[in-house]
Amino acid sequence: MRIAERKSRIENQSTGSRKFANWQFAVCSAAIAFLLASGCAPPTGTISGKITFKGKPLVSGMVAFVHQQGTVVSGAIESDGTYTVRNARLGPTTVTVISVRTVKSTQKPHRSVMWNSQTGEVFLGPEVIEDVASSSAVPTRYKDEKTTPLTHDIVAGEQTYDLDLIAEKTESKK
Repeated sequence: MRIAERKSRIENQSTGSRKFANWQFAVCSAAIAFLLASGCAPPTGTISGKITFKGKPLVSGMVAFVHQQGTVVSGAIESDGTYTVRNARLGPTTVTVISVRTVKSTQKPHRSVMWNSQTGEVFLGPEVIEDVASSSAVPTRYKDEKTTPLTHDIVAGEQTYDLDLIAEKTESKK
């Protein structure tokens, strides 16, 4: 009977060990799920502001914050010059601004002479205006992260960063 008693004890111990292991697994799984659900992502910043050039708000374009480690976040410049950039990595950044203005063509509409190669017929094409010219609405130095003088140290949470862009020296003499 002693052998049967020992066998029963061993079976009870292994069942208890399995129950304990299942309980440990459940607790660890719950802890991992909680950490994932609570957002283990690093904190970020939200930057808002207004961008002006020569005292007037930019009416379109993009502003980008380039982190030292290479990540880039950007936002659109609204018609009143305001912008918002979310989920920006914390720390020092270089700021670039791109804004393009279109210049209406001074040319009058004209028609091109067209030729139908199958029939040999020559006719006037539709009225067209040559390409509309576009140029940068801000000095080119602000467009490139290597030449822009703009920097901002992003902190956690919401912050305001207004930009008043300055004309280049050669531009102000014109």
